[in-house]
Amino acid sequence: SSTSSSSSRSSNYSNINATISEIYKLAKIQQRQHGRQGLFPQMQDAQTGRRRAGSMPKLVQRLKSCPSQQWNHISSGNVARLSWALGKAREPSNNLTSVHQGLNTALRSLNMSDFQTWELVSVMWGQSLCLGSESSLIFFEKFCMEASRRNLSCLPSRQLASLAWSIGYANLASAGSKRLTNAIAAQVSFRGTESFQPAELSNMIFCLFRGDLMNDGSLLPVLDSMLRQVDTFCAQRGDKKDEAGLRICLLLRETNHLLITRIVESIGVAESEKILLKAIAIEKSGGQQTEEKISRRRLPGGVFLKLLKSSIPKDAWAKIRGPSKRGPRHKDRFRSNKRHHAQNYLD
Repeated sequence: SSTSSSSSRSSNYSNINATISEIYKLAKIQQRQHGRQGLFPQMQDAQTGRRRAGSMPKLVQRLKSCPSQQWNHISSGNVARLSWALGKAREPSNNLTSVHQGLNTALRSLNMSDFQTWELVSVMWGQSLCLGSESSLIFFEKFCMEASRRNLSCLPSRQLASLAWSIGYANLASAGSKRLTNAIAAQVSFRGTESFQPAELSNMIFCLFRGDLMNDGSLLPVLDSMLRQVDTFCAQRGDKKDEAGLRICLLLRETNHLLITRIVESIGVAESEKILLKAIAIEKSGGQQTEEKISRRRLPGGVFLKLLKSSIPKDAWAKIRGPSKRGPRHKDRFRSNKRHHAQNYLD
């Protein structure tokens, strides 16, 4: 009986690892096929014409039903894969609470040294999108400290940029985040800004903007060199409006490229550049807080839009924004999950 029970346990452990592997593979496929629709798209049934759920929700439901003790036997690689998939999922975090709890259980059972560097990057990228509980904040800080001790020179530029984006998006004023930001800045200085793609530079700039630029003057020369490199890249576009729109998107990591294009066409290149310089100055001086009940630091693109709306009439902004296609009920739900759903169109 003991033999049969042990074989049953090992079968369960292999089942949960197999489920995570299936989720990761399907997430990669659906990312290529559906892009901004996320990992939980509603598929169209070819025969009946009705909309049906894809296979991803079924796999996630299978994970939800796993007992907590099974989460103690997940490998570091599968923790990284699941973190990445959850970060990509356009699903409200409260729908995945039990999965996040299981993931935290798996993280407690592993040592930081068990993770390869690429696994650290994937976990931090996914965790930064799902921060909320105290335990997730503690784990993110531990991963920051561990990553800052690693040799980041072995990371490809794309993974280094993803790591930078994670720190910027989490926006935690912690010792681990500061150490890792300085380590990334050192890598940028060592490799040279010309060795990075524009989208990668955008992530690096986003990270340094969210860092403690006021108290850490060593980051400013690196930031300025990246800003100049982006200007050099944008100057190759030829068209002034296209150049200005791309510069705003890259420097502020603004993902709504169509909106920025409409803004530049409406108010002109010169006025757009003035607002951009003001937004950069605000970011360098510590950023801008939102006006919500629970205040948080505004994203760089949000700072630009706030400055824009305060400098033009309301009817001009309504014309730029265009008519809303969302109803009032959906609008509130959309706002609550906007940060979680943010996708990087530059990738």
